[in-house]
Order: sequence, then structure tokens, then C-alpha cells
Amino acid sequence: MARLSGKAKIFLCRKHATASLAVNGERFGIGESAIAQSCSRFLNEMETDRSLVRRAGKIEEMIKM
Repeated sequence: MARLSGKAKIFLCRKHATASLAVNGERFGIGESAIAQSCSRFLNEMETDRSLVRRAGKIEEMIKM
């Protein structure tokens, strides 16, 4: 689950922040392509796990507050 929460953090940061891949990579200590790949993998996991969609949605609601 820790790996999944890391992917979720990267995905949500990428989705809601205006920072570039390079800046996000620096934040998470990984490369630009790893940021893109992590986001892609998280989206794929969301397609098969509806609970991820709900949890990500709840976090997004909190972000908007």
C-alpha cells in the first residue's frame, strides 16, 4: 500500500499542481519519465479498482476546500 500511496501522491500533485515534470521529479526524488510513468500506472490501477477512484476523489475534494 505504501507504493500505491506514493503513486497517488505523485498523480495528484501532477494533476493539481502547475509544476513541470522536472520540478515534480525533484520533489519526489525521481526522474521526469518516472513521474509520467507513475501517473500512467496509477490511472491504469484506477480503471480496475473503483475504490481508488473514490479515495482519490475524496482527497481532491479536500484539496479544493
